[in-house]
Amino acid sequence: MLEGTMTPEATQKYRLHLVDAQERSNKQPPWFKVNILSDQPPKVEIVFPKRDLAVSPIQEMPLEVKVWDDLGVRRAGAVFMLGDQEREVLLAGDKLEGKKHHELKTLMEMER
Repeated sequence: MLEGTMTPEATQKYRLHLVDAQERSNKQPPWFKVNILSDQPPKVEIVFPKRDLAVSPIQEMPLEVKVWDDLGVRRAGAVFMLGDQEREVLLAGDKLEGKKHHELKTLMEMER
């Protein structure tokens, strides 16, 4: 038995030539095609809010997004500007499974 390892970086075709102990080769070597698919960026759709909002400090603002990715997402969040300060809001701290649509929701406490 003979084994080999390859790490192709692009889609390619390979032909398998076999030779036995008596130096006989296969008459019609088969072709193998290896398709390499690159990781695509996740698709993120903001469901709410769709525009800038004026919110009082005692309100809670809902935040809703839809996320899809071919391989999965490690974590999801958003960064907001409140005045001149940035604030990160975590939507999903756990890994989101690939090839599934995920609806993520949270409430932002504006007072904090």
